[in-house]
Amino acid sequence: MPGDVIHVRLEVKVPDDKCLFRISKQFPHLVFKNISMLPIPDKMGNTLVEVNGVDIPNLLNTLDGESKIIEHEIVFEESDHVLVNIKVREPTLLTLMTTREVMIDYPVVFKDGIATITLIGPRENIDTLLEDLEHRRMRFSIKNIGSPNPREVLSGKQKAVLVKALEKGFFEVPRHISLTDLAKEFGVSPNALSEMIRRLSKRLAMHYMESPSA
Repeated sequence: MPGDVIHVRLEVKVPDDKCLFRISKQFPHLVFKNISMLPIPDKMGNTLVEVNGVDIPNLLNTLDGESKIIEHEIVFEESDHVLVNIKVREPTLLTLMTTREVMIDYPVVFKDGIATITLIGPRENIDTLLEDLEHRRMRFSIKNIGSPNPREVLSGKQKAVLVKALEKGFFEVPRHISLTDLAKEFGVSPNALSEMIRRLSKRLAMHYMESPSA
């Protein structure tokens, strides 16, 4: 049910064996914003990270020598700002969130080894994810918890589509349900559902761009 979906903001202290967070402790004056994460085969993750602050050249040199980074490509660079695409091994947080069918409200901001993550998903899924973090000895604190406001972000129909897609595993890799079968849940064509998902994705993206943390 749409009412079961919650919006949670966490601060997570990530272990030093996770390379990007370890690097953020080496450069505590830099702010890292993970604006996109995608699981890829062989237990790897493809991430798009924006970094702001001084000492960007030294940061890039550190990325070159990091064993858990498979490769990285600079998308955009200035003296105090860089956008870099990074492929990493064993992206624990991403794997956990994908497994538990929880959506990330980007960006994931991390600074000096602490990640601030905003999640959207069914309450029971998020509860299970938090248990996973505890089992992995990742210390976290809940900063905010509530219900997404559809009047501010999504319409009632869009929220229903998002919740059903989450519950059915549509955002899993690979998907647990096809676009065609998900469309049958709403009695619409696959093309119509695809357009609904495109529109709600755009609304979520615009909400992020208009938020103070963007």
